[in-house]
Amino acid sequence: MARIKFGSIVTEGRGSLGGHTFQNSSGGVQLRTKPINNKKPSSAQSLIRSYNPHLQAGWRSLTDAQRDIWSRFATSHQICMLRDPDRPVCGHSLYMKYNFEYISRGLSLIASPYLMGPPYFGTEIIKNGGFLTADNWNFYVNWSWSPGFANYLSGALSNFRQFLSLNSGFYYRLSFTIANCAGSAKFRIVDYQYHYIFSVPFNNILYLTDGHYSFDFTCILNSDRIRFSAYADSPSFSITSISLRRLYY
Repeated sequence: MARIKFGSIVTEGRGSLGGHTFQNSSGGVQLRTKPINNKKPSSAQSLIRSYNPHLQAGWRSLTDAQRDIWSRFATSHQICMLRDPDRPVCGHSLYMKYNFEYISRGLSLIASPYLMGPPYFGTEIIKNGGFLTADNWNFYVNWSWSPGFANYLSGALSNFRQFLSLNSGFYYRLSFTIANCAGSAKFRIVDYQYHYIFSVPFNNILYLTDGHYSFDFTCILNSDRIRFSAYADSPSFSITSISLRRLYY
């Protein structure tokens, strides 16, 4: 430890320089070398530290407008610093705090504080849910693909499907949009043996007009695929923007 005396021009020192810190005491100003922490972090500490690069990358991926939402949310909801109860936390700190809850559960990061759960959402299960191409989907009689749509032409009991993994007893949210229907689309959502896979009231025939729908349900059996099966007496219609995510309460 070194002891420093100042002359008539430089009379004070504070802060840190490299690995050294200026400290004031009754005996004058001291320059202390910061000790190197050689203690090995615990497994829990290592796990938490491993989240940081992913959280930082998520923050950097946001637009300026999205980052501003986090800052304004902290102010409007009076989420303040522990050491200064009158000063709102910064948007970055709030993003890190909220998304830690998600990443520690193995869930995808949220881009807005208004999406904070519960429920917490798992990663997207459906591949190519926007039908940008026909990839990942199998279309059968009277079903066809066009950019952005899965289209049903009335006249035959038929389905389109995708292979995935659904587990009995788990909670899910299914969202999709019905379009181009003159009346009510008549269809059901089933597994590979045409058994219903969703809990009441979605273990039945659905009659849906044009619009966006979002269903929360319990999966009632294990399945390795999902089928959207239309009835022959249904009017023609299209389905677009399908999303399926696990829910955590």
